Amino acid sequence: MNGIIGMTELTLGTDLDETQRDYLTTVQSSALSLLEILNDILDFSKIDSGRMELELEPFSLRNCIREALMVTANRGHAKGIDLAEYLRENHRSM
Repeated sequence: MNGIIGMTELTLGTDLDETQRDYLTTVQSSALSLLEILNDILDFSKIDSGRMELELEPFSLRNCIREALMVTANRGHAKGIDLAEYLRENHRSM
């Protein structure tokens, strides 16, 4: 995962058109999300073995939701689904 993230960062530092930059930004975001999932799995292992130590750390819920929606929105757009429109139409039922 670190190789994918590192190479993506290097490539993002080169001359890219807007579409390529968007694709690589999505790759980077997805790789970082997958790395977090892998770390969570390792944390579950620590919990099971009784070696887990908890830390309080501030985070931005708005940014977490935005990043998750960006990946979902790109997939939806490829299938002809407008996530923003869907959210506007269904926000009362959420």
